[in-house]
Amino acid sequence: MTLEQAKVPKTFHAYYYCFTATGNPAIDAILQAVAYAGKGAHHTRDWNDLGYIERIQKAADIGARRRITVSELQTAAKAMHEASAACFGWRRGDWDNVDDEVKKHRLFEAKAAFSSIGIEVEE
Repeated sequence: MTLEQAKVPKTFHAYYYCFTATGNPAIDAILQAVAYAGKGAHHTRDWNDLGYIERIQKAADIGARRRITVSELQTAAKAMHEASAACFGWRRGDWDNVDDEVKKHRLFEAKAAFSSIGIEVEE
């Protein structure tokens, strides 16, 4: 089964945090792997011994084979912001009501996250 064929849940819950699916299967696989690790081990220092680092790296390697569009980057930035808002109870979680500076910051974060795993943004 390919990553694109896999059915992905809408949210990925860890112990103290959760992620919302971006709709991008490669990115969702990474978020799911991190959430799985976060649920399975309280401390990140234990992730390697339990095999979580390998799972996260595998998801990243799969994702690194792709390039994303600016639209996909914007979708991921929105998802990152709204997931954070939902997890932490922020009142200004609705992307449409967030000021431009916050949106720029989230886009920068998303681009940096993709860049760190080898996914380039097609501009």
